[in-house]
Amino acid sequence: MHIKILAFFLFTTLTVSALSADDAKLMAQVRKDPSSIATIENPSLELQLTAVKRDLDAIAYIKKPAYNVQMYVITEDPAAARSIQNMSERVALNVVSMDPHAIVYMEHASDAVKFAAIKENSGAIAWIKNPSCEMQIKAISEPTNGAIANQIAEILKPCKRAQMVSVSLYPGTINDIEFPDEEVKLTALQHNGRLLEYMIEPDEKLQLAAVRNSGYALRSIPFATRKIQELALQNSGYAIQYVKEQTPELQMMAIDQNPKSIIYMINPSEEVIAIAQKAKVTFPPQVAGKTEAQLLEIVGKNGMNIMFIDHPSKPLQLKAVKEDGFALIHIQNPDEEVVKAALKRSYARVYPMIENPSEAIKRATVEVRKSAIHFIKNPSIALQRLALDFRGYGLHDMPDAAEEIQLAAVEKDGRHIRFIKNPSLKVQLAAVKERTDALEYMNVAPDPVVLAYVEGKK
Repeated sequence: MHIKILAFFLFTTLTVSALSADDAKLMAQVRKDPSSIATIENPSLELQLTAVKRDLDAIAYIKKPAYNVQMYVITEDPAAARSIQNMSERVALNVVSMDPHAIVYMEHASDAVKFAAIKENSGAIAWIKNPSCEMQIKAISEPTNGAIANQIAEILKPCKRAQMVSVSLYPGTINDIEFPDEEVKLTALQHNGRLLEYMIEPDEKLQLAAVRNSGYALRSIPFATRKIQELALQNSGYAIQYVKEQTPELQMMAIDQNPKSIIYMINPSEEVIAIAQKAKVTFPPQVAGKTEAQLLEIVGKNGMNIMFIDHPSKPLQLKAVKEDGFALIHIQNPDEEVVKAALKRSYARVYPMIENPSEAIKRATVEVRKSAIHFIKNPSIALQRLALDFRGYGLHDMPDAAEEIQLAAVEKDGRHIRFIKNPSLKVQLAAVKERTDALEYMNVAPDPVVLAYVEGKK
């Protein structure tokens, strides 16, 4: 409890005037039943204090509680703010200074009070309905009091500027933003190119931004163009390991960027070898004349070494992909068992590199990681159903989910409608039937039929 507030109440509660006969009768009434103060017009300070001391909730029955009374109640229990009618801004500021979470009870709080709550704990942004863009940015950019570093996931409909600030400070939060536009995606990739793997069908502009930041992003780009390969290698020579067709020019670009990248080069030219020798770096392992057991040891240390072995046996293939799932890139015509092992080891990240995947491989991908369905073009209804978890989560990675899948999700939790760009009337109704506040999570204006249904439930 704040010392000044405590002193204030000690003074207030000691200055009670003598009671008249009528007042004494009212006082007895309030002492017996604090809620009966609702029947008293303009109750005195003494009556108000008596009522709330008997029962804090009695403040809900006082239309215009005195400042002193409001302060007494919120000092005893900040959450009691939910019962105060006509709360003064001074009181509200004191409430959020003691308990920022109490902002959730203040539907008509001023901007000053909301900002005060965020300043006290940036996590309070989650409890403010329709926060302004400035409030969102403050919560994201100035984390306080042990709140998580980023708050974008707690904001129902973050403004564009807040999204930009979020992905600039914490690029990974791109995954917490529903339907980010290309500028937001580009900003995230400019800070962390590896996030490309979480984006659905990224275009060349996004791919270029990704490899410009991190050459390793090349592993998330199936059948990359020469332009993208070159930019990736200029950024990281090690990215050559994700190039299936290594030309002398591409190898030279890689070795110039990092001489150590020779460990991932297939049949390097004499010029490339000379550069590596001059730099005194480690060369790829010699595989010629090695026994199967020796080769197993070589790929067991680095799965990518499979690229140096012509026509590797299935045991070698399995050993390689179990060490590094992306070794699959360098295996010609792998069977289903090898592909599934690679998917498991790479946490499904290698999926984009698989040519003409069967339905069984697609299913294995989703079984490894439900969110990996975003890699799959036009997934079947069965796959979409598999991608939903028991709580209905999964639509985030299926922007074009079939209506029956959308229904299955919102019937579990109406708030999942936030992941649907243009929900049908049927989906909207299913969402509000599960919970009426699903209205707040819609990305479109609710259908009049839906509004009528919700109004009828009040």
